[in-house]
Amino acid sequence: MRPWRWLHGADPRRCDLLATYAAAAVAAWATWDVTGSWVLALIAADLGGGVVAFATPATARWYAARRRPVHVAFVGVHVLHVVVAASVGGASPVWAVAVFAYAAAAVVLVRLLPPAAALPAAFALVAVGAFVHPVLPGLAAFVPLLLLKLVVGFAVHARRGAAPAPAPTLGC
Repeated sequence: MRPWRWLHGADPRRCDLLATYAAAAVAAWATWDVTGSWVLALIAADLGGGVVAFATPATARWYAARRRPVHVAFVGVHVLHVVVAASVGGASPVWAVAVFAYAAAAVVLVRLLPPAAALPAAFALVAVGAFVHPVLPGLAAFVPLLLLKLVVGFAVHARRGAAPAPAPTLGC
């Protein structure tokens, strides 16, 4: 199995890869510039690129084809993002538990909803979560990007197997 499938599916288009890696690079650079932490920059790259990757049909199809244990593991591994961001970013363990518990509960809730209600509910949960969790210094985008990746990208797009039709492109 090719390991990059975990990042962007089996058959991504060039423009999807370009957008995904550009978002990852910008997120990493901006985080490094503010925090000086390569660990936080790596987490930012994963979140920034992951938000874009889940908007691509290849990634959505690939994760939709996986079984439940892979889905649970995918959400579960993101607890590392939260714990590391909390410890390096100076947040309390309570903050870390609250953020991850909220994200995991939001994923479960969105997955339980009928498909027509999933996307609006996911965006509502992201908006609420972005406002109720305190911002880490230098990491203002952490909670919104984590929630966008897991709740909108993973819980919605990976469940239905394809993202909304992409906008017309120039030779993508």
